[in-house]
Amino acid sequence: MEDFDLWTRAVEYTKFETLPQVYGEYRISSHNISQEKVEAIELNMCEIVRCQLSKKFDITVPDEYVSVLNG
Repeated sequence: MEDFDLWTRAVEYTKFETLPQVYGEYRISSHNISQEKVEAIELNMCEIVRCQLSKKFDITVPDEYVSVLNG
């Protein structure tokens, strides 16, 4: 969640590129702390997107539509 916020803010200051090679891997299991808190993490990411839309584009997303921002 903190990483998502970092990247959404960093994109304002630098250019990002897609790398064709894999430089890291992330293991997902049912015992990860992240897996146990998926709903809270997704809601927080939606709030980050809503904040960025408001700040950068002056777009207001009503509470009832925030979950749609989960892509």
